[in-house]
Amino acid sequence: MSVLLLLDTSGSMYGEKITIMQQAVTDLLAGIKNKLPDLPVGIITFGDIPVLQPFATASEISLSEYEARGKSAFQETMALVESIKPDSMVLISDGIYDNNVPLIKESEPTARFAINIGYDADLDMLTQFAGSNLFSAFDAENMAGFLVHTLSDLPNLSNNSSNVSAPKLANKTDEADLSSNLLVERSE
Repeated sequence: MSVLLLLDTSGSMYGEKITIMQQAVTDLLAGIKNKLPDLPVGIITFGDIPVLQPFATASEISLSEYEARGKSAFQETMALVESIKPDSMVLISDGIYDNNVPLIKESEPTARFAINIGYDADLDMLTQFAGSNLFSAFDAENMAGFLVHTLSDLPNLSNNSSNVSAPKLANKTDEADLSSNLLVERSE
């Protein structure tokens, strides 16, 4: 089992929203480290372009300071998600995007959750993404607590073992096709 966090860093997240999200992700990773230490976690931030932080356990992930800027690269992010095929994903966003938003194919076996940030969140868009798995969190503590609790309840997650592997890109062709629209953070 794995989880992919989709973090909106577009310009609409400027100010308090990006601060709340930064703290929530920090708290979430601390909760995962304590309760689900073997869970592979990947992170994609998306502002102008999606940036993938490769899958690792919560204790291995190093977060940088998020900066809100640019337009949303949500369509490119969804193309990347389809190539990764995570078991579960959590979109943390205000749902305010500059273009039409493609939906995840209903046939995808991915558990999808969305948590809105801000009082002006586009709940219709976030509901399109996550269905009834849409939650509001106006402070980081509530958001992190919800995520750790929900992820703990997913099938096979609480019984995961150290042989759990992170999802991979479908093939090298997919990786090459995405390379022009994707930055991959390398851990040192």
